[in-house]
Amino acid sequence: MKSKSSLSLALLLLLCCLDSSVQQKKSKSKRGGGGDSGAILKAKFAAQEGAAALDKGNFQLAMSKYQRAVEMDPGYSDYHTQLATALRAMGRKDEAARSYEAAISMMDEPRNKAGGDQYWAAVHINLGYLYAEGGGGGLFEGAMALAAEKFKVATQLIPQFGEAYTYWGNAYQEMGRWQEALDVFMLLLERVPASSMEVEKQATAHFHIANCWGALGKTDKSLEAYKEATRINPKFAAAYTNMGTIHQGRKHNELARESLELAVKIDPELAEAYTNLGIAIQDLGDSETAVRLTELAIRLKPSMGAGYNNWGRALENSQQLEKALEAYKLALKHGSSSFADAFCAKVYLEHFLCGWNTLSTDMRQVSKYLEENLHPSQASNEPCVQPFRAFAYPLSPILFMNVTKKVVDQERVRVPAKSMFKTSPARHLDPRVDRLRVGYMSADFGGHTVGSLIRNLLKMHNRHRVEIFGIGMMKGDGTEWNIDMQTSVDRWLNIHAMTDHAAAFAVDALEAHILVDLNGHSKGSRMGVLLRRPAPILIAYLGYPSTSGGLADFLIADKWVAPPETEHLYYEKLVFLPYSYFVNDHRQLYPRPFEHSPTRQEYKLPSSGIIFGNFGQLYKVEPSLFDVWVRIIKRTSNTSLWLLKFPKEAVKRLLKEADKRGLPRDRLVLTSLLPIDSHLAIKAVADVALDTNMFNGHTTGADTLWSGLPLVSLSGEQMRSRAGASMAYALGVTRWLARSLEDYEEIAVRLASKPEAIRRAKEEMEAGIRDSTFFDTAFWAKGFERSWFLMWEAFAAEGKAQSHHLVASRERLEEYGSDWEPQNLMIGTSRHPRRQTPGGPKVLLAIASSH
Repeated sequence: MKSKSSLSLALLLLLCCLDSSVQQKKSKSKRGGGGDSGAILKAKFAAQEGAAALDKGNFQLAMSKYQRAVEMDPGYSDYHTQLATALRAMGRKDEAARSYEAAISMMDEPRNKAGGDQYWAAVHINLGYLYAEGGGGGLFEGAMALAAEKFKVATQLIPQFGEAYTYWGNAYQEMGRWQEALDVFMLLLERVPASSMEVEKQATAHFHIANCWGALGKTDKSLEAYKEATRINPKFAAAYTNMGTIHQGRKHNELARESLELAVKIDPELAEAYTNLGIAIQDLGDSETAVRLTELAIRLKPSMGAGYNNWGRALENSQQLEKALEAYKLALKHGSSSFADAFCAKVYLEHFLCGWNTLSTDMRQVSKYLEENLHPSQASNEPCVQPFRAFAYPLSPILFMNVTKKVVDQERVRVPAKSMFKTSPARHLDPRVDRLRVGYMSADFGGHTVGSLIRNLLKMHNRHRVEIFGIGMMKGDGTEWNIDMQTSVDRWLNIHAMTDHAAAFAVDALEAHILVDLNGHSKGSRMGVLLRRPAPILIAYLGYPSTSGGLADFLIADKWVAPPETEHLYYEKLVFLPYSYFVNDHRQLYPRPFEHSPTRQEYKLPSSGIIFGNFGQLYKVEPSLFDVWVRIIKRTSNTSLWLLKFPKEAVKRLLKEADKRGLPRDRLVLTSLLPIDSHLAIKAVADVALDTNMFNGHTTGADTLWSGLPLVSLSGEQMRSRAGASMAYALGVTRWLARSLEDYEEIAVRLASKPEAIRRAKEEMEAGIRDSTFFDTAFWAKGFERSWFLMWEAFAAEGKAQSHHLVASRERLEEYGSDWEPQNLMIGTSRHPRRQTPGGPKVLLAIASSH
């Protein structure tokens, strides 16, 4: 929040008074400028009549009188400035500007010097403000630059004219010329003695300096300037508000809450503080209070577009999706500096809820906003779409990559260079080791999809060769899954309550050779920890199927999910595993044959015929893909389409889309989310699975394949759209990989045309499950470990992590570790007894929170 408009209004009133008083002085000194005869006398009388009309609010009459005065005595500057005042009052800003310029052009003439520098400083200020005021409507080309020049002249005329510096600096801020604005505000403090400034004005100068430092990415200096503003004026609520915003950006949520609570205590009607406080409290896990506070903010200030945007965020986070969508629309209606943010959030949520009416046009606008945001002039502004949410948008691969990179670069600026750890072999680490220390970092050690994929992987690593650390970035929930994963590692460290700086020190103290980040840019990520490089080698894996944007040195891949022709889409070097990059835990968590044998009737599915199913979230379904699904059903007899109500709020819109395409309601089956313990057995009652193309099923895809269903999949260019191909090649079942949407449709239709085609497909699936290594988690663990040693060997040889792509070959993999098998494996569902886990005694690191 910058609070510039109210300050500018106050200054304008002050300067208008100054202008008026100086004019009176000048008028008394030299009436009419040149004698009492003829035209000059007539001009004086016309000006007096103009002044009287102006006092009465008769601007039309005042204008005509001042025009008469100018005609009679064109060389007297007072008449031009008074005419400008009347024209400005009538809204004729372009003519008013010309009148001010005419007056300024004659300021060096002897007869116009009586008012002195004060008079002419006021004229320049008023003209500058007029340019700034008209620039917003596009009235003047380069308006803010013109305004800045006039304000600058005012400071040259009166070097201690504090308000002129404020105007000048604000003009640069409006143009995004933050360094120049900073220089001006620094000049203000240098030239205007503190003793001659009111306390509020001193504090406001530091406030503006803080704004500039923040826009330049220097958040430490920005925070210090805000603190100085509050030291000078302890009641400066806006400064506390912006301090809270900086703390929020650093994920110092408790400090953010303290600053923002102080702001609302000082000013109980400061809407901006309430809306930011709501988001800070949301980040601390209290969604209900976040909704209440952000709603209070818009009641206090109903015109605050950014407030509606934050209200929408809070509502969305609390799963009140329909209300959130309306909040984003209100943000657009009221407009704000966060208009693009609100628009992109609205488009995301509409797509999430299957609202496709304007999707194509809206997506083009989203891309346009992002392209604009990548311009150097927008370096300080965050993208209107954050990386993980960007998976829901059909962005070009390069745009997607650059957005991710920008988010990382912005965070990198906030990390002091002195807090980054060295990564050379000299850093208390032997480059030639027999046993590597490897840490998994995740906010999802528990019942999350990522947790379900790696739960038993943690137990399967060869403890003779590797020591495994778990670094939790979430608040432990005490569930069986969470506790089991904590006890499956050799050492556990929870950094949830730590600042990034403290967390990085704690992770560094583990002396890990390698960190595997399982979050990327997904919820709970800690970019600030990774950017401090608390380990020599950083790996991005699993939770974010794309480039990390420069967070990591290596990205785990395979030749199908990231073929050579796509290497330019990744900032990391790629590590190619000899099989699918995608780990899973299905054989341990959901043993086959399934314990439960559900029937179609139990889930209100058609008792006969062929069922096509997709079990992912509905936001992954694009209109063009839904067109294909509908055509598949309409082209085949006795078939139906089975989707999940995921989310349930999307159902009514999806049904309308189905109706528009002529799909009979009885051939579209929508069911609630399936119970976790039996969801794979339930999915097995379908016949064919249909993958989503923009964002393939990942965990859902592995679920589908383990259920024994053939999966029709279409690959794109980016990693997120190639998981289906990776899994299919690993299983040896590639006949259902399509080359285009048309091919996708034909494959599905062929499968449904003959019953024996589906029977043969399921037999192929069973053979793939039985004979391939895709579901062999222990085998996958060996390969992952082998890649770690390859990375460490490269690091030891070159003294740096990121040098070239690495390929872990199948031959070397099978040779390595062939004599080792995991013991005492714990089967992971509640239906099976718990068993002792391998790895020796566990050490729990408890480090207090530090800010």
